[in-house]
Amino acid sequence: MGMDPNKCCVSWEDLVLKHAPFQEKEIHTGYVSMIFKSSDTWSAGVFFDTEQQETFRFVAYFKVYLDDEVVFTGVWKDNTYRGETYRQFHAYSIKKDLNLSEEGLYRFLKNNSDLKGIGEKTAKQIANKFWKNFNDVIVNNPEKISNSVKIRKDALDNLVRIWKENITLNQLTVELSNLEIPYNLISKIIKDYNGSAYAVISKNPYSLIRYINGYSFTIADKVAEKLNFDKKSSLRLQAAIEYILLSDVQDGFESNDCWIEINELIHKMVDLLQLSYDFIANFISNDIDEKNIKLFEDEGILKVSYHFTFYAEEYSINFLNGIKDKNNISDPETIFETYYESLSILNEKQKLAVKNALNHNFSIITGKAGTGKTFVIKNLIHIFRQIDLDFALVAPTGKAAKRIEESVGHEAATIHRLLKYNSIEYQYNEHEKITGYDVFIVDEFSMVNNDLAYRLFCALPENAKVIIVGDHNQLPPIGPGLLFTELLHDSMIKWPIVELDKIVRQAGNLKKNSTNILDSYLELEQKDDWVPMIHSDFYSEQNIISLVKSIFENSEETVGFNYEDIQVIAPKKHGISAVHNLNIEIQKTIQQKLYGVIVEEVANIERPKFYLHDKVIQTSNDYDIDVMNGTLGKIVYLDNSSGITKIKFDGDIFVEYEKNDERLDNVSLAYALTIHKVQGSEFPCIVILMHKSQKFMIDKNLLYTAVTRASKKALIVSDPSTINFCLKKNKVINKKTNFKYIVKNLNKK
Repeated sequence: MGMDPNKCCVSWEDLVLKHAPFQEKEIHTGYVSMIFKSSDTWSAGVFFDTEQQETFRFVAYFKVYLDDEVVFTGVWKDNTYRGETYRQFHAYSIKKDLNLSEEGLYRFLKNNSDLKGIGEKTAKQIANKFWKNFNDVIVNNPEKISNSVKIRKDALDNLVRIWKENITLNQLTVELSNLEIPYNLISKIIKDYNGSAYAVISKNPYSLIRYINGYSFTIADKVAEKLNFDKKSSLRLQAAIEYILLSDVQDGFESNDCWIEINELIHKMVDLLQLSYDFIANFISNDIDEKNIKLFEDEGILKVSYHFTFYAEEYSINFLNGIKDKNNISDPETIFETYYESLSILNEKQKLAVKNALNHNFSIITGKAGTGKTFVIKNLIHIFRQIDLDFALVAPTGKAAKRIEESVGHEAATIHRLLKYNSIEYQYNEHEKITGYDVFIVDEFSMVNNDLAYRLFCALPENAKVIIVGDHNQLPPIGPGLLFTELLHDSMIKWPIVELDKIVRQAGNLKKNSTNILDSYLELEQKDDWVPMIHSDFYSEQNIISLVKSIFENSEETVGFNYEDIQVIAPKKHGISAVHNLNIEIQKTIQQKLYGVIVEEVANIERPKFYLHDKVIQTSNDYDIDVMNGTLGKIVYLDNSSGITKIKFDGDIFVEYEKNDERLDNVSLAYALTIHKVQGSEFPCIVILMHKSQKFMIDKNLLYTAVTRASKKALIVSDPSTINFCLKKNKVINKKTNFKYIVKNLNKK
């Protein structure tokens, strides 16, 4: 991955000024009166300037909230939207306005969702009596307020705390802005480091790279330059190495390399640091801090790996190799014979998978869709219950856990939930092992990357029985490593593996036609559960959009399912026939057709507004409300006047969100999702869209993964050229892993 040393070094101020026709910096004090869009990195809306008594449109390169009392600094710029040209204020920095008018203080007290126990009446009384010297009173003599206004002590204490936080925020904002750190990052840094933020950065501006998302090496480098750090300092070179290694691990869906060759690393550092090859090579040879870096030679190649990346992979392989020949069942052959009659409905490979699991503390069950992997799990669970073995059934995602739970009739959990992860730490880990289970069955293991595999295996007791189940024909895991695939293809160690290769009768045409895709064949005859729609009309993305809208206008008639049972999936997030735009178009169709609601127009880059009945998805784990990434939900209550939104998530979890609730940033429309997002999930009816504009992303494994998400019906919408290209293209995975090196050295021990 090449790196441009100048990329991201420009401050938001430089970026805005560069493109602004009116370049005189202005400061505006007032409040946000309307929001068009607000995310962690970008906001747009209407601002009311309380000094000039005028309203104008603004764009801000950070998050703002409705009714925020702030001071904007920025420039004016012409903007054109749908043929209309107008001036728009581009704000590149912000601070809280602490010199509030009576009305401004009233709005602050009334609208701030963090100020509990201060109602409209109390807010009006405080504003009326103290607005002229509120800052002095709240900081130095807050009891004056409680002596004059009826307010609970805890509410007043909370008000003092929040106001002082705003003072600190302003001071830190100025200090960090002087270092040319973008404001959206300033708010993250202050949130994580509080009052020590400036001191931490001053000591080592590179130390935040690993912990603040978006705080790249190039931003840290700009900060270091402001702080007069030497360009040849060991801190800078060490940070560059770690940054490159972690960037290679985290870059994209399928690269995620676990190591880099030493010469490639040095060349990347030359580009990034603008230092000589010899100087960098000498640093690596003599001065590198190997605490977080591992250097090793493999078949004449000197490789460099981030230490945890290497250690996580090594630990998992060592653990599995250490338990595969052990057994926590004393007489497995007798048990197998005892239950052999009940296993008569299984085919020979399925029986062998059961026997393998009974005979070894580690075993692998793999196979294509429809080969009966879940049925084997169900029979194993029956035996474990009969012989009093306690077992845990887990999967990498919430949807995958729910699917296997419904299929086998036993409670399942995500791996994170099993490990009691709370978004900060894992309660179960290398030092605190999980207790209460004899067997751990992990479904959809092909989705598990090296980091998550390590987190799981390091927390398991040494006498645990581990059964991993998956389909290696699906997409590789997001993140470093290919543990499942490499275990299946390893020739150096005899792992206990059974590959199921027979499509069972119960699977039906849907599964049979799905697996044919892996042989580069697509059945074109339409059946009740299989509807390929391959036509030249779909060279046009607008025709694809029109088809999708017609499906949702009368879904019961067109596809035989309620719209809530239909999931549209596509390879890409952005584009005309991609997920973001599809969600906008489907939302318009459903809201107008079913509920008579006209959806507001949104620009393609904007986040769509939520409406009552909308289908949504949680996009990150939220342990406070017990809703995991990938959990689907529905808007069941929406009050535009109060800003209250209520969502019912799968599992009958109801969550209420207040106005400006940041948690809603982690909720998105879910009428359409990416194929990566639905891996591990299953839906009654799937509509798969593949357009020629997405050719660079597609292959037959992606299509196979997509169609196998359908439990009852699959519609495949594409043009002949694109679908033929897809069927001919094999999945190519170029991930660099340490698996072979680690296994080879295991054999030497």
